[in-house]
Amino acid sequence: MIEDNAVTEDDEKLAQLMAADDVCHACQPIRHCNSDEIQYQYITLRYGEKKDHSVFALDISDTVRAALDLFALYLAVRQTQFELETFHPDLLNNLMFSMNACTLLRPEGKHFIDQLAQHYKRPMSMLIPSLHLTQGEATNPASKALLERLEDRFHSVCFDVHLP
Repeated sequence: MIEDNAVTEDDEKLAQLMAADDVCHACQPIRHCNSDEIQYQYITLRYGEKKDHSVFALDISDTVRAALDLFALYLAVRQTQFELETFHPDLLNNLMFSMNACTLLRPEGKHFIDQLAQHYKRPMSMLIPSLHLTQGEATNPASKALLERLEDRFHSVCFDVHLP
């Protein structure tokens, strides 16, 4: 989907990185500021020789961003599934990932979430999407319905707030 929908130079760059398998996911613990206890893990997509560049910092088109969001969600599900199969569940932390809410309002986003919920219910229950929600999306009735569906499928839902 990324290669077929590349519009910007960064879309092309991302398609090349993906084709070369140069994009990976990185997790870091997010700790409580008073107790230093891990609250959850945060997963993101990185590239570069030292994997120190975020793919989300690229100037990518909306369609490619949606594909990247779904890819990040899939990696989060697979990471959690692997941990559930490998470690004792009491040792695991919930996993947060960033995503544009508009991705899940697209038909392919809705379908993807439904498919994941059908096949990966347990790992999804340990995920926390951090949604980028524009002011227009926040007042959209479809967004409100989406949030209700997400709250039923994920551990919790957070929002990435951007001031105007």
